[in-house]
Amino acid sequence: MPTDSSLALPSRVRADFDRLARSISAAAPARFRDVSPRTQTTCSVSISRRRCCVPHASLHHLPIAATLARVRDALRPGRLLLILDLVRDASLRDFAASVLAVPTNLALHLVKTGARREPPAVRAAWMLHGRSVHYLSLGEVRAACDATGLAGAHLQRHLLWRYSLLWQKPG
Repeated sequence: MPTDSSLALPSRVRADFDRLARSISAAAPARFRDVSPRTQTTCSVSISRRRCCVPHASLHHLPIAATLARVRDALRPGRLLLILDLVRDASLRDFAASVLAVPTNLALHLVKTGARREPPAVRAAWMLHGRSVHYLSLGEVRAACDATGLAGAHLQRHLLWRYSLLWQKPG
């Protein structure tokens, strides 16, 4: 993980990230301690005996095997782990899905923002973000599930470079 000094985000973007992190922390103070993208902590989440755990677009920032094992241990028997995260292309089928996703992504962005491109500061932030993450292929996610005892996990690829994982803890 990069250190603070290596994340040379423009000050306006850094301020927006910090404001977002503080608002998330204020909304759920019992569950989040430090979610600042600037410090890139592992989002120290209190997950003792949870009914459900739903990491959304965050697992690629964490060591997958250790994270899955911790969540597995924290979930109550019969409860669910639901993951939606970003996926890396690793096969011809994956690359074909990505080709289909490009025009869809561009159209959705245009409808959502009214602009064809992000402002330069946002593009710079995403470039820095991309250097510090490790996107997994579906095969790597499946191997991590098998290695951490998430037998029977349902894994599915979705459009726009996403995958979902659904696992119910036995019991």
